[in-house]
Amino acid sequence: MTMYEQLGGTAAVAALLDGLYARALDDPLLKPFLENLDIERLKQQQFAFLSQAMGGPDRYTGPSLKAAHARLRVENRHFDAFVGHVRVILKQLGATDNLSAEILLRVTSVRAEIVNTATVNA
Repeated sequence: MTMYEQLGGTAAVAALLDGLYARALDDPLLKPFLENLDIERLKQQQFAFLSQAMGGPDRYTGPSLKAAHARLRVENRHFDAFVGHVRVILKQLGATDNLSAEILLRVTSVRAEIVNTATVNA
């Protein structure tokens, strides 16, 4: 059984993204990245990406992650905050610890493609 199926398929991945973006839009660290974006379009792209990453039927055909994030100044702290929100939503969805760890491993494996800015000391 794939991670996609273990999580609950289409409905669970959609719920993951709904919860994730609701949390990210309320997060002062992440909100600036999301303002003025078409969140529904972004969720569709993320859906395809996560589906593919978890063995689901959808395939991501958008730009490379590096290209998609190139205009943004993404630091490790931003990436970590996003991953933290994924972790919380997985728990809320009832994902087992093992399944959450597998999904988070897939998500964190793309850090080098997304983080493109050294951490700025505040």
